[in-house]
Amino acid sequence: RLDRLLGWTGRRESTLLAADIRMVDWRRAVQCAQPGPPDAANARAEGLVRALAERVSARSQPSSDWALPGPVFEWQFPPDLPVSLDRCLVFVPTSGVDEATVLRQLRAAQTGSDVLLVLSAHSADSPMPLLQAHAADHANLHVMVDSASQTEWLVGGEALQVLLRLLAAQLRITRISPYQTRGGITREGSFFGRAQLLARVINREPANYLVVGGRQLGKSSLLKAVQRRLQGHPHTVCHYVSLRDHRLAPRMALQFGLPADTPLEAIVDHLQAQYQGKRLYLLIDEADLFFRDESHNGYPQLSTLRALSEEGRCWFMLAGFWDLYATAVLDYQSPLRNFGEVLAIGG
Repeated sequence: RLDRLLGWTGRRESTLLAADIRMVDWRRAVQCAQPGPPDAANARAEGLVRALAERVSARSQPSSDWALPGPVFEWQFPPDLPVSLDRCLVFVPTSGVDEATVLRQLRAAQTGSDVLLVLSAHSADSPMPLLQAHAADHANLHVMVDSASQTEWLVGGEALQVLLRLLAAQLRITRISPYQTRGGITREGSFFGRAQLLARVINREPANYLVVGGRQLGKSSLLKAVQRRLQGHPHTVCHYVSLRDHRLAPRMALQFGLPADTPLEAIVDHLQAQYQGKRLYLLIDEADLFFRDESHNGYPQLSTLRALSEEGRCWFMLAGFWDLYATAVLDYQSPLRNFGEVLAIGG
């Protein structure tokens, strides 16, 4: 209505200029706010999410297999983001679903250590106090982006500042600190010790390894050191995958530019075709939720990993803690039994 009023009065351009709003941003915001038929709700949600992502230079793709009442997307951020956030999930609750249902499903969702942005209709006219209180609790990684913030994000001149403000207000500072408090050491000079473990992996023919240890004991640092050492290797190509949740195939597909429903075998086929003649080594970090989900569902993907390895098509280094240990050592039906050498970190 405001856009039509500005058009009728001939004041759209002057008003936007005075407010320092670019016409292209205004048009995009108006388009995202347009109502439409119910069967177009997902398309509108995708358009809104894509528009928000573009404003912060993020790459957006749909994310599947979520038991949430509305579409979910994954954003990949550029490396120069001034906080420690390489990616996040974005959830758009379906219009008409009551707040209590949304909150219940959010609490049940296995998002691992990924931040989840919730694009909420919360406003002064349509308050959502339950969701607001939930997002304000720093014990979870859910960030509510209310209607006013979405508008400011779309048409304001500092979209990135809107995102950073929301993250800082609703998350623990240690989750987004640009200093290395999580996720492993990424600089070669900072990797002290573990020389024997690293040499054991690097100086052998490719093999499978299970890296087991508690939090903050060096699992990610070891995997990233292996990745650095194998960069540029004439006969081996190595990729690091930070999983954080239970969806291995969709995560890998997204990382390698494939559709989210691409099966594991096809992902490996794609990589083999891309790096013909080289041995493929995949380092899969933060995988406990994946192991837990596999144990509940009969190990379909772990069976695939074992088959790929036995066929000599790919080798794996898997990192986790209790769920990895339980899957590999305690469960005699697990495909991880005798899958590879166990490397204990912190023991």
